[in-house]
Amino acid sequence: MKLLNIFITKLKNFKSKNKNVLILGSGGTSNTAYVLCKNLKAREVVKVSRVDGKNNINKDDSNCKIVRYEDLKGDFLNYDFIINTTPVGMFPNVDVSPIEVNKFKKLEGVIDVIYNPLTTKLVNAAKKLGIKSCNGLYMLIMQAVVASYYFNLLFDKNSEEKLDKAINSNNDINSEIDIYIKNKMNEICEIEKELFQSYNSV
Repeated sequence: MKLLNIFITKLKNFKSKNKNVLILGSGGTSNTAYVLCKNLKAREVVKVSRVDGKNNINKDDSNCKIVRYEDLKGDFLNYDFIINTTPVGMFPNVDVSPIEVNKFKKLEGVIDVIYNPLTTKLVNAAKKLGIKSCNGLYMLIMQAVVASYYFNLLFDKNSEEKLDKAINSNNDINSEIDIYIKNKMNEICEIEKELFQSYNSV
């Protein structure tokens, strides 16, 4: 739990509260980035996609605005943060970037979820302009940490004994295992509530 709070605090250092954010991409990772930006009190969050926005409604907020890359002009060039959730720039196609950061005159930060290479063309361009930036390595590590945390919650040191007992009993094996996992998932739900509360207090 402390690790998750550290990650949230690290992201909050970008100070996206009341700022405008462009999220490049419209896949699953873009939804995560969208919810995070909303929770961090960003003023406006807009997704940029090659796909028509009408066919790409955000599951977490049907009011999420989605524009095409060719629409990035005018007020959009004054946005404060860019988050790349696309695979553009990932190995082996490292010589491409989803966007030209030098067009954004008020840009304060760039986040690229790509971790291979560690410095994408997008991140490198931001660094050359003195813009705060980070890659996706930390996110990758934290995903592993949180996944391991949940796995250990679900399968603790007593799991093997309990599952063996269920298998060797005369009862319906699947029912026994289902009950065990359901109880564990209820425990995890309670922990998630606690994490959400701690998140909002950071």
